[in-house]
Amino acid sequence: MQGFDEPSSRLSERLLRLFPERQIYFRSNGVVRFVRLSAVVQMAFAVLILIALGWIGFTSVNFLSRDYVLEAREHTITDMAAEQAALNEDIRSLQDDVMSRADRLERRQQYLNSLMSEEPLGGFEEGANGVDEPAGDGAAAAAADTGENNNIEKGAYVAPARNESLFSMLLPSAQAATLPAATPMAEFRPALLQRLALVEVEQNELAEKLTRYAAAKLSDIDGRIAEIGLKTTDLVAHWQARGADAATGGPFVPGASLAMLTASDAQNAIFAALDDRWSSMQKARDAIHSIPVTTPADKYYISSRYGRRLDPFKRVRAMHSGLDLAGWPGNAVLTAADGVVTMAGTWGAYGNLIEIDHGNGFKTRYGHLGRIRVKRGETLEAGQRIADMGCSGRCTSTHLHFEVWFAGKTQNPLPYIKVADNVFEIQRQNSESTNH
Repeated sequence: MQGFDEPSSRLSERLLRLFPERQIYFRSNGVVRFVRLSAVVQMAFAVLILIALGWIGFTSVNFLSRDYVLEAREHTITDMAAEQAALNEDIRSLQDDVMSRADRLERRQQYLNSLMSEEPLGGFEEGANGVDEPAGDGAAAAAADTGENNNIEKGAYVAPARNESLFSMLLPSAQAATLPAATPMAEFRPALLQRLALVEVEQNELAEKLTRYAAAKLSDIDGRIAEIGLKTTDLVAHWQARGADAATGGPFVPGASLAMLTASDAQNAIFAALDDRWSSMQKARDAIHSIPVTTPADKYYISSRYGRRLDPFKRVRAMHSGLDLAGWPGNAVLTAADGVVTMAGTWGAYGNLIEIDHGNGFKTRYGHLGRIRVKRGETLEAGQRIADMGCSGRCTSTHLHFEVWFAGKTQNPLPYIKVADNVFEIQRQNSESTNH
């Protein structure tokens, strides 16, 4: 205990030296008084003061730390709000971008679907995949290859349903590029836009295939009518739309046109080339039905051909603008194609004459007739009887003087009769396409 008492006495001595007994004097009404402060009282006051200072320090630190925490939370909330606003803006920007591109791609797909719905494209895809030349100015040259059309007929392309959304039928390679649900926005944006870009590339490829398809069809028509000395470019140049006064009608179903596309796509070289080539194909097919290829007489033999000959009356060289088909009086004379009678009566050296306008630049004349069985303004079908063979006007004996006109110039009628089977085949294909 002695070892313990010694440090305790030293501590007591230090406390007594630190807190010696003090007396506080004060005077009141001339009387001096004092208060004695013992060491114990002073230590008690010191402890109270330390406790008060400790409490003040604790509360101050706690208050300041709470302010710091609140301020940190506010900063965090502000940062999160800024990030959320930036994310919302990014999402809105992405949404606007995607909607704009999706609308553009939808329009392109509708245009392509409309074209494909006009064609029984049996065998299209496989054949078109084998052709690598780009569309545009080189499309016609690519289609000129006689083997290409045969290739086109071998494959099979199935057009997407018209009521199918673009995003439910994203083209095959785009469908494979699926994105995980938790893809970060920084990766999601380029991945999604890349998918849309991929759809656009595949649509461009399809447009190029359709361009080559149309070019091949034009090349096929050129080959079938080459003998008459005309090309599809001639047919297209003189194509005439049917007038509003013609016997036509039915519900309005808009066809494929560049008006379906956005302004930028309407001026796109790929789609402009496709529209031009496809339009030319349609016009050429329409004009094919105006080519007068039906034999204009039942029983005949060719007595004089088209071109320079010895005039039967003056016995000098002269130009013969038609084909003379000799026969018996009363033999049936038939119209060479559908058309409208523009003249039916006597006309100079032709004698009794019928002129028929077949449209798209084609006309035919039937001269030296006996009896005329039609009147001006009458609408006729190919092969319909219009007159009897005779010998009226500047004529030596019974025959039909048959003329074919195109774009205001006479043509040699004989090649038209010779290519009849080819033209009928094209007309048959067109009818199947229309009924598809």
